[in-house]
Amino acid sequence: MKYFLSVLALSLTTMFAWAQPNSLGPAIGANFSSVSNLGDNNTKLSFGPTIGINYIYSNEQKLGLGIGLFFSQEGFALKNDLKDAKVQLNYLRVPLKGIYFFNTLAYRFRPKVFLGPSLGFLLSSYTKNDDDRVEIKDDRYQSFDLGVTGGLGFNYKLASRTWLNLDLAYTQGLLSINDVDDNINRLNQNIGATIGISFGF
Repeated sequence: MKYFLSVLALSLTTMFAWAQPNSLGPAIGANFSSVSNLGDNNTKLSFGPTIGINYIYSNEQKLGLGIGLFFSQEGFALKNDLKDAKVQLNYLRVPLKGIYFFNTLAYRFRPKVFLGPSLGFLLSSYTKNDDDRVEIKDDRYQSFDLGVTGGLGFNYKLASRTWLNLDLAYTQGLLSINDVDDNINRLNQNIGATIGISFGF
């Protein structure tokens, strides 16, 4: 009986040491964003930073659920012969992701794919012409955005309970961002890359 209990205790200790079902950590990256149906052939991608934290819960070897909380600078840019113009939309982004890992926790390198909804809460909006930056104070843009995000990446074990994470994602908006009733749906479109560190607990 003592032998059985010792083996059971050792097995449970080993299982929980490897399971590490929770991980949390900071991430930073960049967005290349635009908006659909702008009616201008001279539109181009707008570059902006993103920074926040990621939490992942995974009590299975290859499956996980993730949630993020990010400041995300998005918007769109227009280019003509005279000057460049940019509309900057700053969101609090909350991506919710179902994750599939191609390797188990026994491997250092774990490629992954993910898919899920992305919630966006508009914090502020600006127009930028050359060096001028003016806040948009009217109700031109919706305060809430809903999209779907999907992508791929990998986790690489740096040390026990410490992972390097790289994510490449595309987010497609599902709700029109304009708050003006002109019967044109303008949807956020965003390609983003983030790199971060997560700590298991």
